[in-house]
Amino acid sequence: MRTIGPIQLLATLAIAAACGSSGDSAAVPAASPPPPPAAQPAPAPVVVAPPPVVEQPSGVSLSVRWDSRPLDREYQRERAALDARHARELAQARADEKADARARRQAEETRALEDRYERGKKQHARTLPPQQ
Repeated sequence: MRTIGPIQLLATLAIAAACGSSGDSAAVPAASPPPPPAAQPAPAPVVVAPPPVVEQPSGVSLSVRWDSRPLDREYQRERAALDARHARELAQARADEKADARARRQAEETRALEDRYERGKKQHARTLPPQQ
């Protein structure tokens, strides 16, 4: 962005006024004084943003990766136990529970285990979080 200084601006206006008034010299009487120059608006202040803060590296590089194996092993153990229990419940159905109620309960238990596993992964946990 180029800014025009006050002197350059006055010189440009004077040249423009001189060029514009040369053609109209017959219309303006010779005895009248030239009009006073128009007041120039103050230039807008320039706002300079502070330089961005750059943090210097400390020289220590730390790369930590979460080891999900303990969480995965616990999930696999609980999933195997849950699947075995569900298979036993199918083989030896309880008399006081209907098949559709059992299927809904088992689906809810499976969903609850999956939710715990997902929460554990999000938290980078080593064990499955407790049931809510």
